[in-house]
Amino acid sequence: DFIQIAKEKMLAAGESAVDSELTLIDLPGLEAVTAQGADPAVAGALRREIENFLRQQSEDGESAGKLDEGRFGIVHGNAVTTE
Repeated sequence: DFIQIAKEKMLAAGESAVDSELTLIDLPGLEAVTAQGADPAVAGALRREIENFLRQQSEDGESAGKLDEGRFGIVHGNAVTTE
């Protein structure tokens, strides 16, 4: 469960010298794409691709996940930017 992982990572970061940040990402168009008759296999593959990318960018390769439809969270170091 991502929320539990994020909580543990942020608490651990508070006890160490590591600067961790939590970013919440809202992709409102993602739900529309999957609701407009997209092939369920393709829609699922797109969601998995987004989750995999976010995990790769996360602090430890595991601290990212889906929160809700079109909403994701990621725990990362402060070197990660939006650019």
